[in-house]
Amino acid sequence: MIDSHAHLDSKEFDQDLNQILERCQEKNVRFVISCGTDLSSSQKNLDLSKQNPMIFAAIGVHPHETYLMDENTIEKLKKLSKEMRVIAIGETGLDYYYNFSLPEVQRKAFRVHIRLARERGLPLVIHCRNSEEDLIKILKEEKASEVGGVIHCFSGRKETALACLEFGFYLGVSGMITFKNTKDLSALFSELPMERLLVETDSPYLAPHPYRGKRNEPSYVVHTALKLAELKNLTLEKVENQTTENVENLFQLNKVNK
Repeated sequence: MIDSHAHLDSKEFDQDLNQILERCQEKNVRFVISCGTDLSSSQKNLDLSKQNPMIFAAIGVHPHETYLMDENTIEKLKKLSKEMRVIAIGETGLDYYYNFSLPEVQRKAFRVHIRLARERGLPLVIHCRNSEEDLIKILKEEKASEVGGVIHCFSGRKETALACLEFGFYLGVSGMITFKNTKDLSALFSELPMERLLVETDSPYLAPHPYRGKRNEPSYVVHTALKLAELKNLTLEKVENQTTENVENLFQLNKVNK
């Protein structure tokens, strides 16, 4: 299995990252994709990926942090994107729930990320909250379908999910599907094709049941996979194999891991 979205650079993992990765191996979690949220975390994730073959890096500026982006940031991201262990551009996207950055600033930065992804031939890791109409509009205008990617921790409408699938994107399934108050989301994933779903933790956030409210970690992705297997009436092995194949296809891990 592969945790397709985590933040191993977070301070919550500073003291016991090696033990966390050991628990991944115990739970048959082979790889973790660790995603940047700003320039410094992108660099840290790249460094982690060079230190441990279980980790791959995605680089980008989260929509919350886009008010800090300038030309220097963009140039440094371009340089980082050429590193072998960088397999995606992100976490990028739009978040109109908190609006820590103005929507127009977020939109401009999102377009910059998509253009970098197209320039480098890398898929996108996208965050979307309360911004589905603008998400679809920008994906279409910037021809993001040329590189594809994943809408991580997807929790949007069915119409948005289908539009993203039509653009060639995958959808990230998080521990939210194990929560009691997310039955509509679970019902949606039960209808969507397994060939386009990834499992993720978003560690250290969004811990699944029975760890809700505690620090999340990549080995807990098995709980999301178990719930997805239940929703799909499949074996855990089938979910593990299919989601692993999906991640390998999207991020071309075989090319990187030679």
